[in-house]
Amino acid sequence: MNKRIFATVFVGVIILALGVGFWLGKISYQRGNNLVPPEAAVLGKVNSVTGTVKKVAKESVFVELALNLPPQEREVLVVSDTKIMKNGRDVKINDLRSGDLVFITSEEDITNMPLFKATTIFVKVSAK
Repeated sequence: MNKRIFATVFVGVIILALGVGFWLGKISYQRGNNLVPPEAAVLGKVNSVTGTVKKVAKESVFVELALNLPPQEREVLVVSDTKIMKNGRDVKINDLRSGDLVFITSEEDITNMPLFKATTIFVKVSAK
């Protein structure tokens, strides 16, 4: 019986500690007391993104980036030397469809660029 009481108290203390930690973290975040400075959030050069095609224009693709909250849209320039691959074959910009899940690379640091030139565009999942 003693082991059962000990286990119940132990689990209760763990749950209470997790709840208090969550509550304190939430309050700290709301007050702006973030422990990680914004410049430390990105380590080094960013030269690729994954996202969903929202719109295809004559010389660019508008992509909603994955894993961004709130979602961010970027315009990706497609130039003559941009390589576009879909289903294992080279395609043109006209073959891209709204809803395609794409992986895009660039030679530029695209960390905060709303518009950048694509080196390659790989369609990971086709919207068909």
